[in-house]
Amino acid sequence: ARELGNLPGNICTPTYLAEQAIKLGQDLDNLVVDVLEESDIAELGMGSFLSVSRGSREPAKLITLNYGGGGDSKPIVLVGKGLTFDAGGISLKPSQGMDEMKYD
Repeated sequence: ARELGNLPGNICTPTYLAEQAIKLGQDLDNLVVDVLEESDIAELGMGSFLSVSRGSREPAKLITLNYGGGGDSKPIVLVGKGLTFDAGGISLKPSQGMDEMKYD
């Protein structure tokens, strides 16, 4: 995650993240990776999710990683988001430091 977070948004795109997740899933037996494309996301009625990527020429992806290695123990659920460029409040932020707005 640290290496991905250090990449600029023009390299670490949603497509690139999906490719990396798929590779990870191929390497680990207990990890199932599912990547939803924009059409899948729209079909699920996730308009707010899609609105975040509307300003990008890169299509949105919804990537889920399901690790099935817990056996009989209680499941642990982690939920996170991965924005490859954080432009939130861009009109309020000074230009200084914008080059570091890589992820959120």
